[in-house]
Amino acid sequence: MENEQVAPELQSAVAQLTALDTENGIGVDATPEPTETEKQEQADKFEFDEMTAAFTAQMGLASLEASLKFLLHPRFEFSESAKAEAMAKFAPMLVKYGLLLPEFIMQYQQEIEAAKAAFVLAKDGYNNVVDLRQEDALMIAQEQSETEKESSQSEAA
Repeated sequence: MENEQVAPELQSAVAQLTALDTENGIGVDATPEPTETEKQEQADKFEFDEMTAAFTAQMGLASLEASLKFLLHPRFEFSESAKAEAMAKFAPMLVKYGLLLPEFIMQYQQEIEAAKAAFVLAKDGYNNVVDLRQEDALMIAQEQSETEKESSQSEAA
């Protein structure tokens, strides 16, 4: 197979196909230079994507922090410097891989913020009820302990 001769018919067919490719611009970089309008649209899209990426990163980080706060400890929170660094590192990757919130979501930012606030209220209310129940249980235990002490002192006397 090393020194195989190519049949003249095959050579002719390859030459014809190559000529057709050249004639039709196949294999040639035929991408036209973008117009000024297209360049501006690309710049606007890039700016919008960066803004969307920052919002997406912020939403993801807030969701993660809220989940950890709920699961681990009510006072848990990331430091502001850690949040800022995470957003700065995640946003470009989100743009690169197209992992952005859909454009239509941006118009609902106020509703999203309101939903987050409702979640925070619900979580805070739940934590408050848990704390109140613990306080009630402690108070009942203390009252029972005092009653038992009084009872044992009365019996002893």
